[in-house]
Amino acid sequence: MPTKEELKNIISEMIRESQKIKKITEVVTSANFDMNSRKITEDIVEFIKEYIEGFKSSAIKTEINAAGINFEIPFSPLEMQIIIDNIYDNAIKNGANLINLKFKGESKNKIKISFMDNGKKVKKNI
Repeated sequence: MPTKEELKNIISEMIRESQKIKKITEVVTSANFDMNSRKITEDIVEFIKEYIEGFKSSAIKTEINAAGINFEIPFSPLEMQIIIDNIYDNAIKNGANLINLKFKGESKNKIKISFMDNGKKVKKNI
């Protein structure tokens, strides 16, 4: 029989997964999403911030540093969501309870997006 803590973690994960499904459904059905092109041209910083805020998890906290950064580019919302979900899933699996997300405008045509967590680090020999 699972412990109270294990049940809490299972329920948190179920809630997180249902929130991801809800968010993907919202993106696919939004007026801005064209199924033929599979890409939208929007502010990727705002998209990522909204997506992360849409699935707030009790398992992990996110600190976002995007001070005045806007970066409009064509991108696939579904691909971006998959990338973000993988980053969060890996962080949680490695014991992280905090992700620091930082956006930095490198130039007019380039943005740097950094995800750093406080979980176990990857071994140097990998």
